[in-house]
Amino acid sequence: MDGTDVGQGWVRRLFGYCWLYRKDVLLALGASLAGMAVMALVPLVPKLIIDDVIVQHDRSLAPWATLLIVAALVVYVLTYIRRFYGGRLALDVQHALRTEMYASIARFDGRRQDNLSTGQIIGRATSDLQLIQGLLFMVPMMIGNILLFLVSLVVMATLSPLLTVVALAVAPALWILASRSRIRLFPATWYAQGQAAAVAGVVDGAVTGVRVVKGFGQEAQETDKLRAVGRRLFAARLRTVRLNSRYTPALQA
Repeated sequence: MDGTDVGQGWVRRLFGYCWLYRKDVLLALGASLAGMAVMALVPLVPKLIIDDVIVQHDRSLAPWATLLIVAALVVYVLTYIRRFYGGRLALDVQHALRTEMYASIARFDGRRQDNLSTGQIIGRATSDLQLIQGLLFMVPMMIGNILLFLVSLVVMATLSPLLTVVALAVAPALWILASRSRIRLFPATWYAQGQAAAVAGVVDGAVTGVRVVKGFGQEAQETDKLRAVGRRLFAARLRTVRLNSRYTPALQA
C-alpha cells in the first residue's frame, strides 16, 4: 500500500477492493434487495386470501395461491444468486488482501523482516481475513434486511398504526443492547485474536528452532511456554463466549 491509502477509512478501502469485482457486487446486492422486497410484500397475499377469499368470498383462491408459489420461487432464485455471488466476492477480496499483504512483506529488507513476528502475521492473516470474508458475505443480506425493515414498516403503518408503534417501542432497548454488546465484545475479540497470534508465534519459534531446543534440552520449557499462552487463549475465548451468551439471547428476545 502507498501512503495515500493509509489515511483512508477502512470502509472506503474495503469498498475499493470490492469494486474490483463490481459484477459480483451488483448481482449480490441487487438480488438481496429484490428478494427482501418480495419477502416484505408476501404477507399481504395471505391477508387478501383470509379477508377476501375465506371471509367475504369476493375473490378466487387460485390466482393468489399461484402468486404465493411464484413468489417463493422468485425468493429462492434471488437467494441463490445472493449467496453465490456474495460468497465469491468474499473469497476474491480475501485472496486480493492476502496477496497484497504478502507483496508488502516481501518488499521489506531482511532486517525489517526479521523484526516481524511470524505468529502475529500468521494469526492476523488467518483470523482477520476470515472476519473480512464473513463480513462481506453478510453485507448484502444486511442491506437487504434494512430494506425489508423499511418496507415492512410502511406496510405495518398502513395496516395498523397502533401495532406499529408497539413494535417500534422495543427499538430503543434493542439499540442499547447492541451498543453495549459492541463495546464489550470488540476488545474481548481483539484480545482473543492477539492471543491466538501469540500461540502461533510460540509454535513457530519452537518448530523452526527445534534443533536448538533439543540441543539445550529445553523441551519442558517450551512446553510450559506453549501451555501458558494456550491457557491465556482459552481464557480469552471463554470470555467472548460468556459475553455472547449474555447479549445474544437478549437481542433475540
